[in-house]
Amino acid sequence: MNHYLKIVFLFVAIAGTARAELVRNYMEGTRPVGMGGAFIAVADDHNAIWYNPAGLGFMNNTSLNLVDITLGVDSTDTLNRFTKAVFTGEFDNILRSDEQFNRFYVRPTFMTKYFALSIYEALNSYVKMQDLSTLDMQVDVFTYNDIGAIAAFGYPILPHLSLGASMRVFARSGVDTTLTAQDLLTELAASGSTDVTSAVYKSLSNLMGTGWAIGANLGALLKIPVPADYPEIRIGGTIEDVTDTEFRALATDRRPKNMKRTLNLGIAVKNKLSGGDSVTFAMDLRRNFESQIFFKRLYMGMEYRTKYFGIRGGFYQAKPTLGISIETPPHTRIHFSTYAAALDGQIMGAAQRWYVMQLIIGFNPF
Repeated sequence: MNHYLKIVFLFVAIAGTARAELVRNYMEGTRPVGMGGAFIAVADDHNAIWYNPAGLGFMNNTSLNLVDITLGVDSTDTLNRFTKAVFTGEFDNILRSDEQFNRFYVRPTFMTKYFALSIYEALNSYVKMQDLSTLDMQVDVFTYNDIGAIAAFGYPILPHLSLGASMRVFARSGVDTTLTAQDLLTELAASGSTDVTSAVYKSLSNLMGTGWAIGANLGALLKIPVPADYPEIRIGGTIEDVTDTEFRALATDRRPKNMKRTLNLGIAVKNKLSGGDSVTFAMDLRRNFESQIFFKRLYMGMEYRTKYFGIRGGFYQAKPTLGISIETPPHTRIHFSTYAAALDGQIMGAAQRWYVMQLIIGFNPF
């Protein structure tokens, strides 16, 4: 009996550990995270390339974002470290010994009816070092630098149903791992050192991989037929990394971790107001059929948007979000959002708040 109980407790511990880590969401948009990250059924701007390419089937305008820059940090201290590394080459103190988040996207995008193309560089880094002075020490790392291009298509096969697909070709340098106390103690024993921080950096450098990959996403977007004066209802679904995006080795034998296929669902209700204003409510359920607990798969929010500004709010993994924007379409948009990602398996548990700003300068040639 005790033997079986040990097996049960072991599986519970393993499952709990897997669910407690940061959810690895890829290429998040500033406007979407302001409204809780719920955008699969909204998909009405250039973010549709990443969230749901089927949204392109319902867009009629042509635009070119010449400048599209996003910067995200968790604190002014992180911002100072990041800017020193970029502009003065001071990399020695770029990581803190607790928690840190950095994001830097450059994504010029051309978008027209049914089609969009973007060339991008995306740097995203999350590091959490916990209890390095105790036997409960753990390190959770998700960091990558991607350079590539993505093309997306969306076409309405029926008046109310659009299907879409995107394909990206990119190179990645990065690390995606969780180091336990046993991993770090093994590294310390191998190096003959007692400096845990050095052991962390040594382990991460050994796990750094470089590679290239081709990834594909599929999407569908359905507009529920309703009378003209009723709110618009949309239901969307996507399959990200359809064939489990696998990296091929580049420069070294170690490759970045593969990106697993995920199934995502979303619903949005948009109420058009006078003067072109609108109020939108949206909810997404991400990574369905995975072992993530429910609240870490739930993203929901709302947006009030006019021609010149927008206000957003919601809940990203049960953590509150806020977003604002100043827009002079199609030339300039400035988006600011703050949201927090859950770092454990508790609804009211640990989280880290992030701050993201995006600048877009573009125009409509047609």
